[in-house]
Amino acid sequence: MFDGSKKITSVVIGHDSVLAVEVIKRGGRLSLGKTAKARLSDPRSSVACTNAFGELKRSCVLKGPVTLSVPDTFARILILEFAELPSKKAEALEVVTWKAAKQLYLRPEECRVDYQILPAEGSIKALVLLMKEKEIREIENALESSGIKAKKISTHSLDLINLLGSRSEPDSDASIILGMEGYITVMFLRSGLLDFYRCKELEGSVSDGISELTPAISYYNGRNPEFTPSRSYIFSDNQAFRDSAKGYLKGTAIKVCTDDYLIMEGAASLCKTDQTAILTALGAAF
Repeated sequence: MFDGSKKITSVVIGHDSVLAVEVIKRGGRLSLGKTAKARLSDPRSSVACTNAFGELKRSCVLKGPVTLSVPDTFARILILEFAELPSKKAEALEVVTWKAAKQLYLRPEECRVDYQILPAEGSIKALVLLMKEKEIREIENALESSGIKAKKISTHSLDLINLLGSRSEPDSDASIILGMEGYITVMFLRSGLLDFYRCKELEGSVSDGISELTPAISYYNGRNPEFTPSRSYIFSDNQAFRDSAKGYLKGTAIKVCTDDYLIMEGAASLCKTDQTAILTALGAAF
């Protein structure tokens, strides 16, 4: 450590790889330390994850505890409203878990739930992150087999929102498009808070997911005809997807978030080929 800095290791699970990034945090500024990447044959396989984590452990980059970022397809993001919630955190979590599980036709004991209360008038609005307990536990077990513990688990999209917030972005109203191999996600923010979320799993390349943008964006615009985001963000390593996605965001200031967010210290090659994963790792460090 130096000058009051803090080192945090972020682990980002992708479609076919796992990236471990040492994030150096000094005040509100982030930079990159050591990075390492391991191939992953199947992100939902505990054996494949164990092998990848073991490889990263041997590289001396993977150190615990870590922040873990999983694909959006591993979780569901819900915005739920409640007339009231218990004042005790544990009791409130039970109520939130029950309602979220019921909406997704799951049993509460099958779910791992976290939530954040959002400002709202006349009711209580909560941003809810729900993961299947069995899937997340398998990843945690794979980490623990390498002597590593995850102190925080989130998703790619929520970690990218954290990153934007750390740079006093986005503007109060914004749209975000995330294109990853395996899925695309569309989000709208109002006053810096998530107002709409839609994730679509893909069977082919991320560039094949362009057609999925139309129903998501049209649905939100139809329900919010007066809303115009002051800025739009596109996250993707696929150039064809980035170029096409711009066409869906006409009328707003479009920002493709790439290496202008990166302080490349010994990680130039990964910054060129895995920009979105590294940005996700930076966001996960908050």
